This record gives sequence, structure tokens and C-alpha cells, in this order.
Amino acid sequence: MREIVNTIEKLPGSGALIIGEKGKLYSDDDYGTRFFLCMKGEDTFKPGANHDAVKAVPQTLPRIGGGTTRHMKEWFDMMKTGTPAYSNFEIAGYLAEVILLGCVALRAGEGKRMEWDGPGMKSPNLPETAAFVKRENRSGWDA
Repeated sequence: MREIVNTIEKLPGSGALIIGEKGKLYSDDDYGTRFFLCMKGEDTFKPGANHDAVKAVPQTLPRIGGGTTRHMKEWFDMMKTGTPAYSNFEIAGYLAEVILLGCVALRAGEGKRMEWDGPGMKSPNLPETAAFVKRENRSGWDA
């Protein structure tokens, strides 16, 4: 990541670095419009749009243009044509889960590896994180 950081004067106000078993993915914005990959065995991050690992992944979701207002265009198109928006719950629900899991992992503590059982909504190796995922409702507010 150092080579990316060295190419910019100031770190962005948002972004993400994801480290996995097959490599690292870095995006310097909230939307992943620009991202970089460093696969296992590679020494440097490369622009993701042209990376061989990305070319092998088939595009299964439609892309829309419109720059920073594309989400509004998508919403209006959904109302006019009935075409489901990319942010429908089947997709946005998983995205929200991943983002919130980052918050749970932060609360678990630095240096702890958190495994996640999605269907069970729990961490099998850090049971103490259950307090951040579910809570006991007050009487009368039960689900």
C-alpha cells in the first residue's frame, strides 16, 4: 500500500483496505469506483479495472452512468420502468451487513481475528461480540 500512499499528497477522507487470503484490495473512495489490487505473490498494487484477476470475473450486475448522481437516476428508472435498483434489499442488505461487521470487529478489539457465521448472525470464535449484534428488547418491544 505504501506505493499508493506515496503517489498522493494527502490520505483520502474515506476508503477501504481489505486484506484476504488471496491478496489485498484498496479503494480510496466510498464507492469503489477506483480500486487497486495486490494479489498474493505480487509486489505492488495495480489499478483494479485492468487487473487480470478482475478480467476473469464475469459482470453479472448492470452498470449505469451518471457520475455522482447515478443513484438518483437509478431510483427514477426503477419508478418509471419497475427495473429493480441496485440498492434493492437483496444486495443492499448484504452490503449493510459487511459494513456493520467492520464496526463489530472494531469493537471486538485490535489484533483479534473475527470469524463470521452469516446465517447464524454470530462470531463462532469471539462470542463476546454477540452483545454488539443483538440485544434484549424491553418488555413490550419483543419481535
